[in-house]
Amino acid sequence: MELDITPAMVVLPALKRSLITLTVLALPLATTAQESSLQDLGDALVAPPPPAVIYSAKEIVTLDPARPSVAAVAVAGDRILATGSLDQVRTALGPRPYRLDTTFADQVIVPGLIAQHDHPLLAGLTMTSEIIAIEDWVLPQGTAKAARNRSEYLQRLQAANDRLQDPNALLLTWGFHQYFHGQLRKADLDAISSTRPIIVWHRSAHEVYLNSAAERKYGITREWFDSLPASPRQQADFANAHYWEQGMFAILPKLGAAIASPERIQAGLKFLRDYYHANGVTLGSEPGGLMSKPLQDEQNAVLGDSSSPFRFYFIADGKSITAKFPDARVGAETAKLLGWGQGMTAFLPKQVKLFADGAIFSQAMQLSQSYSDGHKGEWMMDPEFFAGGDPRCRLFAAAGESGGQHRARQAGQLHDPCRQSAAGGSGADQGHPGLGNGSRRQSVAGASSSWQQRYLEAGARSGSADAGVSEPGRS
Repeated sequence: MELDITPAMVVLPALKRSLITLTVLALPLATTAQESSLQDLGDALVAPPPPAVIYSAKEIVTLDPARPSVAAVAVAGDRILATGSLDQVRTALGPRPYRLDTTFADQVIVPGLIAQHDHPLLAGLTMTSEIIAIEDWVLPQGTAKAARNRSEYLQRLQAANDRLQDPNALLLTWGFHQYFHGQLRKADLDAISSTRPIIVWHRSAHEVYLNSAAERKYGITREWFDSLPASPRQQADFANAHYWEQGMFAILPKLGAAIASPERIQAGLKFLRDYYHANGVTLGSEPGGLMSKPLQDEQNAVLGDSSSPFRFYFIADGKSITAKFPDARVGAETAKLLGWGQGMTAFLPKQVKLFADGAIFSQAMQLSQSYSDGHKGEWMMDPEFFAGGDPRCRLFAAAGESGGQHRARQAGQLHDPCRQSAAGGSGADQGHPGLGNGSRRQSVAGASSSWQQRYLEAGARSGSADAGVSEPGRS
């Protein structure tokens, strides 16, 4: 969890998909209702204040320690004017006109939810695919029941294939997990269909599996594979068309047009917007999304619209920036992202996320001790990228010196390759429990000090390596 939100977001629960969101300031009533600023005075001289609405409820949870619950709240536009008893709120409004709304008189108004680590593009694309997962997913379009074992999974996959009328249409499915569904090989997918392209997206969203038809359609050839750098090749099983972590990043450009068409992106983002709203989310954040202006524009078109019921913040992806630009330009190029937001979306200033180890759901996070079955974790960014004399280690120091902060996507107990090269550790290759013989995942053991301490030291001058977002007075 990476955001420390100062105001308490409040949701007025009513009918599903029609929630009204409010924000209650964590301030005493006297301060909230009576104090004003010169800006408020100037605004009042320009135009009369809009009418207020007083909502009464069985209970309103404020998250204000001095007044944890109240019975009424007054709202005008996107501002909370006062909280307290109904009489206290009426008194606080003074001569200002208001309307009393008793819709929620027998209900509880609770703080809105904060989606602190979500990827809207991935969420939209996976949730609008064929879901065959390890748990039930209750969605507006219906409930996708869990597939508990290998037999159930393959039966569901076959049924999904049979439902598609176009024999050449892509079957994109999400939710597979080797611990529940067993090993998945290209031969298994070819048995489902030898002509239809099939892409299986792992439950972690950090791995993909393809059948032979998908390889042919999207140009996944041995020549292409052999041209990849060492790390993506080591995080892939070409024979079984299985790609994970850096291997998946390498294959995504080949699959992008199929799984992320403009139509699918828009449908997925609209689903995400409505799903958030129906479940009371009032603030979201993506730490480290794909660094693509066209994709950001697609997200802004839906999430940035003024009608969006929540704000959404983005954090720069240090992996993409440092890979695309020379060290001397990293800071300036990161700052340019501040202009990529629009309306209800924005990039957080002076913050960057570094992708480090692998996915939790894939059991690929780096741990100081081996897993019980002997396999080890993965690196999404090679330790050598930060290690020893690599100048990009200065990304840490630069962030601290400029008052910026850095966030690591650290699923496990990470080592600090900026202080000590992993090359000096006991590197080893270990098979992954979801892979067969001959499929290896590279792991590197490095220094024993944690990255967390490094972040705290580098960010000490700015107060914290995990500062949050504050939007006082806004819903």
